[in-house]
Amino acid sequence: VEESSLLSYIATNCRHIPEIQSVCFQLASRYSLPGADQMFVQQFNNQLVQGDYAGAAKTAAAAPGTLLRNQDTINRFKALQPQPGQKAPILLYFSSLLEKGKLNAIESVELCGPVLAPVSYTHLRAHETPEHLVCRLLLEKKK
Repeated sequence: VEESSLLSYIATNCRHIPEIQSVCFQLASRYSLPGADQMFVQQFNNQLVQGDYAGAAKTAAAAPGTLLRNQDTINRFKALQPQPGQKAPILLYFSSLLEKGKLNAIESVELCGPVLAPVSYTHLRAHETPEHLVCRLLLEKKK
């Protein structure tokens, strides 16, 4: 089976299966199959339009590589207004990413910014380790 064409084969030849697009999307998410980029983007955009920010955050977290895990997606979540009684959309995004695994460099810097704003540079340097170098670089950039 050639992974790169599996999803298009299923979508084309298995139209008798109800909600075949959803099935393809779930397969792509679960097994990180190539060829599903457009499905992820379409699902993500539909969820944002419908106000399903938690669903959009999960879709972005499940998307392959940096397809939806990039500065543009972060900016889109920052621009959204929270629905009454719900978390801020950007927090839903970061929560979904952290549940899925590690943050990439862009996400780390974006998350560190608001968290570290009230922390002094001297305090941060006192607790610095090689693993936390990104945070130090962020603070040095702000100076």
